[in-house]
Amino acid sequence: MAAPNRSSTTLYSALLPFLLWFAWTERLTDVVLPRPHVWALGCQPLCCPLPGGPSCTSYYYTPSKSMDCERVYTIAIGLTSAGPGDTVADLGAGHGLFSRKLLERVGPTGRVVATDIARDAFDSLQQLQKTMPQLSAVLVSNPNDTGLGAVADASLAAAWMMNSIVFDVEGTKANDVAWLRTLYSKLRPGGEVVYHLDWVDPQLHDLQQVADRFHTAGFSAQYKLVDLPAEMPVETCVCVSRLFPVEAKKGFIAIFKRPP
Repeated sequence: MAAPNRSSTTLYSALLPFLLWFAWTERLTDVVLPRPHVWALGCQPLCCPLPGGPSCTSYYYTPSKSMDCERVYTIAIGLTSAGPGDTVADLGAGHGLFSRKLLERVGPTGRVVATDIARDAFDSLQQLQKTMPQLSAVLVSNPNDTGLGAVADASLAAAWMMNSIVFDVEGTKANDVAWLRTLYSKLRPGGEVVYHLDWVDPQLHDLQQVADRFHTAGFSAQYKLVDLPAEMPVETCVCVSRLFPVEAKKGFIAIFKRPP
């Protein structure tokens, strides 16, 4: 048996109090602060400024990102034929910023089904529902649940996934396709799904792999591709964990359609 590396053991002992403190404060911020603030605390000072190559920047956590987010919403809202009186879905709606735009689009006679798996996001959606009864807030029970169980089949004019639902390399294609087939069943013939990712990092499937999953689930093989705002850099730095930055390449907006 090899002798223990005493210098490594000493280093681990020295780092242990810091790691325990860091884990506790990270958990505390998850509980106390809204998610966007947690990102800022967890990533901007501790992650993104770390050296990550010449193309790795902290753009994702700057005011420029917020402005580009609004540009993306403006693009995405008009990418389907959904309009006044229609029922639509905002999947992974977060705190409802995009849901508000959908409410304006479908008008007082329409309906927006807004789902999220995070309790704090669901609480925000419920508050919005109190003032906007056309919105139906749904708490998703687990990652394999679309949150659309109460939605009638073939009733959705369109659905949006705005930088929320992801298909990552740790998941299985079978589970991804099953999830998409449920979504497919809720769309009316000719209904569309707007799928948006700001960035594609090594843990996420790229456009080709995402399109393959949609097609396997029954969506048309042909899809539309829309460019993200030109102001967004081609590459940036994102934090898959809060300590280690990874380079991510610019994402996409794709529109997948249920055949008429």
